[in-house]
Amino acid sequence: MAMTMRPVVRRGPVAVVCLALTWLAGCTSVPKASLDPMIVPTPPEVAGSVADEPVTPPAPRAEPARQPTPRLRSAVPLSGLLSEDAMYRLLVAEFAIRRGSPADAVTNYLEVARETRHPELAQRAAAIALYARDNEATLEAAQLWAETDPDDMEARQIIVAMHVRARDAERAFASLEDLLGRDAANAEANLRSMANFLSREPDRDIALVVLRRLADKRPEYIPAQLAFAVLAIRANQLPEARAVMDRLVAQGQIDAAIAQSYLSVLQQQGEQSGAIAWLERVLAERPEDFELRQIYARLLLDARRFDAALSEYVSLSKAQPEREDIVFTLGLLSLQLNRVEQANGYFNKVLELNHGFTDQAHFYLGQIAESQQATELAVQHYRRVSDTLGTADTYLDAQIRIGMLLAKGGRIAEARAHLHGVRPHNEAQRVELALAEGEILTEQGRPQEAMIVYNAAIDESYNKNLLYARAMLAEKIDRLDILEADLRTIIARDPDDIEALNALGYTLADRTDRVQEAYQLIARALQL
Repeated sequence: MAMTMRPVVRRGPVAVVCLALTWLAGCTSVPKASLDPMIVPTPPEVAGSVADEPVTPPAPRAEPARQPTPRLRSAVPLSGLLSEDAMYRLLVAEFAIRRGSPADAVTNYLEVARETRHPELAQRAAAIALYARDNEATLEAAQLWAETDPDDMEARQIIVAMHVRARDAERAFASLEDLLGRDAANAEANLRSMANFLSREPDRDIALVVLRRLADKRPEYIPAQLAFAVLAIRANQLPEARAVMDRLVAQGQIDAAIAQSYLSVLQQQGEQSGAIAWLERVLAERPEDFELRQIYARLLLDARRFDAALSEYVSLSKAQPEREDIVFTLGLLSLQLNRVEQANGYFNKVLELNHGFTDQAHFYLGQIAESQQATELAVQHYRRVSDTLGTADTYLDAQIRIGMLLAKGGRIAEARAHLHGVRPHNEAQRVELALAEGEILTEQGRPQEAMIVYNAAIDESYNKNLLYARAMLAEKIDRLDILEADLRTIIARDPDDIEALNALGYTLADRTDRVQEAYQLIARALQL
């Protein structure tokens, strides 16, 4: 009986299309005026990642929905304005932040802000309190900030958000009205920012009450109607959202924001073909509307009509050839359709445009080169991927691919040194690096060294991937005690883990006389 156990495998050139698909859902930017309510079309391979909440497309061109978080201003020389005691408390606060104790920092900043009534200090206190998830302190700091700098609308956005978190609908509504009234010129942008933030709150019922009241009070104000519809969509209140959107669509003033919201409702109600047909009718009357054509292209992606989507993106690129995000999407779609040379050309065009997707383009060019056995070229592209906040995972994958390619060429020591030189940003990346090094050593016939790597990586915290990888390695070196212990640890944490149940069941059947126990494990896996 052959064991059915799957080894840990790093993403290689055969995964080019799979990696590309994760980008297809969000590569196309949307109009900055959009509330971004649409369920981003997603190929079936990654379906479910956006099924419950709309996703904002990535930078550089899209405007992300964000929590109204204070943006700290340029440094202000406060030394001449503050007492020595106040300066000391601020210094203590900054060190508390560095020590990972934001609560202490909040206390000190709020005290000094109260005493000085300085807007920059109130702003800093609000930012730290938000980070510390201290809603009461955030509200106090934001109110002080608004009092000392009445023209700063971000402070007032935070006040609305904190009242919602406190489940105080009356004060939240009053604060929202105050925000919109004080900054009438930017009322729509402020409302869009609030709607996006409130839609991401875990308790949306109070937010719905607030925005429903606003929409009822301003029935002719489209941004208020749209903001409520967006929140209703994300709170899965589809009948109410559909009623609002039907009224807006019937008025005939359809822009990208209204179209996205309406399509989102149709999609969530299972009317994908109807959504496409509706947008095609709109485009028949407005064939040159670039923003609506972008939305249409994304709908085609969701429907797996990849050839048609590619054709739409080609047209979009001809209309605006400098749009790097569209060229990048063309590269990904070409990979999906196995048109590798076309993809190569599009990704090189991204490098020429050099607006913001260069790191991702280098990664996919490396994948293409690797699939064509052009190892040195692949390594060159992987080395060009930067380690930034927005590309951290892509950077890690690129560095791991470099290590794998070096090992494949027999340069094992260099491969391990390269992986050791990569600085992980978090626990997940630390695990990925350990798995990669263990896999390299296993594939090179050095299982004992791989076991040392896994043993060192597995600490007191639970990590299924490390345990599973060590279990698979243990089977190769006849350490069934380790295999069973690791797989049972996984099963104890998740009794429905099919891989662990299956692997342990087949191991017991193949390598021991514990047949009945093996049967129960395999039967459970099969049932699941």
